[in-house]
Amino acid sequence: MVLACLLTPVVRADDASARSLLVQAILSNNVKEQVELIGKLETVESDVVPAVLNAWRDGAVFIHEGIDGQKIPFLRADNKAIRIDDGNPIEAAETTPVETTTKLRRTMKSALDVLSIAGIDPQARRAAVTKLGMTQNPAYLPIFEARLAVEKDPLVVTSLHEAIAIPPTRIRRIVPQEAAPQHVGHRRGAHRQTGMSGVRLFDHVDGQKADRVDAQSIDLSRLH
Repeated sequence: MVLACLLTPVVRADDASARSLLVQAILSNNVKEQVELIGKLETVESDVVPAVLNAWRDGAVFIHEGIDGQKIPFLRADNKAIRIDDGNPIEAAETTPVETTTKLRRTMKSALDVLSIAGIDPQARRAAVTKLGMTQNPAYLPIFEARLAVEKDPLVVTSLHEAIAIPPTRIRRIVPQEAAPQHVGHRRGAHRQTGMSGVRLFDHVDGQKADRVDAQSIDLSRLH
């Protein structure tokens, strides 16, 4: 599967964009820039992205230096060296993998998680949505909502509604940027229409002052 998607000629705009961003990220010596580039890959629908990111995390991405000094990222699959920029085979003997940091690996995992909810297989999408929803990470909320706008499979749509509506069991602190009361009520109402029962979000926090909310631990499972 990895070799097949990498050897596919670059005919789609998303594939070309994916390869370009991946090469830039791999060759960059700036971790901040690498994180930003990998973050952009979350919105690129190309099988090349998970193939290369997984290989990079596993220490299977290398850099070949040509006689002209050009640096060419490649990976090995099925005992073949494959250029990342265009998917063509390359004669390369390098065995030192491209380095990663804990922050980079964490960023790559996040990108892979997000990409998994947009895969071809609806069952895999549904499983990915459920998995990410159970993390109760508010950063995934806009990603779920963006996917909901284009998702066609009814079971995945239901899973997205459920993932958006899952409240954290306890919140030590609420910051306006992450849980603005005026937006939460709207989101809650929209996803209640799916017919789910027993889902409670932040609507009871709406009337409280920010400093009061911030100063206490709120058990959302007790809100009615």
